[in-house]
Amino acid sequence: MNQSPGPGPARVLRTILTAGIVAAILDGSGVSLFYFLKGFPPLRLWQGVASSLLGKDAFLEGWRSGMFGIFLHLCVATTVATIFVLLARRIPFLIRHYVWSGLVYGIGVFLVMNRIVVPLTRVQRRPMAMEGLIVQLVLHLFAIGLSIAFVTRTLLKSSTADA
Repeated sequence: MNQSPGPGPARVLRTILTAGIVAAILDGSGVSLFYFLKGFPPLRLWQGVASSLLGKDAFLEGWRSGMFGIFLHLCVATTVATIFVLLARRIPFLIRHYVWSGLVYGIGVFLVMNRIVVPLTRVQRRPMAMEGLIVQLVLHLFAIGLSIAFVTRTLLKSSTADA
C-alpha cells in the first residue's frame, strides 16, 4: 500500500488562502473595471458590497465602508475557495479535470450567490441588465471557478491527483 495520506493542514490552508486571494483579485478587478468603464466609481461598487451587511448607511462612510466591502469580497472568495479545496481533497476528479470542474463550480457559485446569498442580504434589489448578467457569469466562470480550480490543482496535485 503506497497511498499517500494527502497534503498536510499547512498545505491545505496555503491552497485555500492562495485560491481565495487570487479569485478575489481577479473577480474584484474585473467587476471594478467593468463598472469603471460604465462611469461607476469603484468606491460606490465596494460600498454596495458593504451595504450587504450595513444597509444604506454604507454609502455615507466613504472608503471606510468601501474597504469593508473589499474585505467582505475577500471573505466570500476565501469561503468559496475553502469549499472547492475541501471537496477536491475528497474527490480527485476535481483536480484531474480542473478546467471542467472549475467552470461548473463557477456556474454553481454564480447561482448560489444570486439566488440564495444576495437575496438574504440588505442589498437593495434591482433588475440586472443583460450586459451585467453576462459579465457576472463570465467572471464567475473564469475569475472564480477556473482560478480556484487551477490554484487547487497546482498546489495540491502532487499528493491528491494520483490517489
